[in-house]
Amino acid sequence: MTQDPQAIDLQIVADTIKEENGLIHQRLLWGLTLQGFMFASYFWDGSDEVEPIKFALPWLGAILGLSSVTGSIFAHCAVERAIRTFNELQTRRGGVLSVNPAMQVPRLLLPFAPHFFIPFAVTVFWIVVWFSNHGSH
Repeated sequence: MTQDPQAIDLQIVADTIKEENGLIHQRLLWGLTLQGFMFASYFWDGSDEVEPIKFALPWLGAILGLSSVTGSIFAHCAVERAIRTFNELQTRRGGVLSVNPAMQVPRLLLPFAPHFFIPFAVTVFWIVVWFSNHGSH
């Protein structure tokens, strides 16, 4: 019994979408975990002394936040490509589109999606912390 090659292609595309969504989730989770440890390290003692670690942590936090945003953008683009491929394969088969483009998030709202907004907000927070504590010295 041979399998339909188009069905195999559709399964590969569906697996790609599932994998990229999982990567987005994993990156967001690990990014927030690391940021939480960095917040705790930065605000642990409440002293006003400028120590090397207090000087460097906001920049490290901002860089990690931007890295999370960039990873989310790459994964989101991969998901969009896979969805387009899935729809093209379904159309060629004469099937109904399983991923309705109308059900996708409008591009205007994408910056507010959690996998973009949370790391971006954390990045902005770290930059504000740095400038409020070190920018005027």
